[in-house]
Amino acid sequence: MSTKLSFFAEVVESSPQSWKSQCWQWDQPPVFGSLAVVDCQKNLSYGVVHHIYTGSDDPSRSVFAYQKTLEELQREQPQVFMFLKTVFTALTVGYTQDQHICYTYAPLAASLHAFVRPATAEEYQLFFRRPGYLPILFGQAHQLGNLDELLLAMIRVARQHGGFDESGLQQFIETFSLLGNNDYRRLKMFLQRVEQIV
Repeated sequence: MSTKLSFFAEVVESSPQSWKSQCWQWDQPPVFGSLAVVDCQKNLSYGVVHHIYTGSDDPSRSVFAYQKTLEELQREQPQVFMFLKTVFTALTVGYTQDQHICYTYAPLAASLHAFVRPATAEEYQLFFRRPGYLPILFGQAHQLGNLDELLLAMIRVARQHGGFDESGLQQFIETFSLLGNNDYRRLKMFLQRVEQIV
């Protein structure tokens, strides 16, 4: 399983449907569309990262443009990085129960201050073998900004980790079409873009 070194963030807000986490290093955010994992007591909860924000953690200190490169700022004014933080939100798309993946919201919210880690390659392969997470994403589309952009990012990241074999991708497309009310134009545009990343 994962070691402590693989954890990179901590839960700061939580519900069974989603959780917000703060990265321990402001400049090491998760990738948009990636699969993050948090321990929900006896279960592991899987979430798709859909919102990432970096800014000042002090309301009285704003981030200013200094017209210097990152390297110049780190060398000449390292104090400007002291008040930066990165937070991200992950929508719960499944959890484990008796070592099986259930594609629903977790029965319990993640504990505050629980540690967050990226999914392993094995978890990507298991999780994306079936498209059971898609109804959750479509059901929460109003919270996700552009759903198709998130799905494309998810496919790209999962493929990089060995997820989405040909069978899994075919099931994904079929389910996407059904949940999208068989919107031919949307499906055609989406498939054209999928071809660019697989």
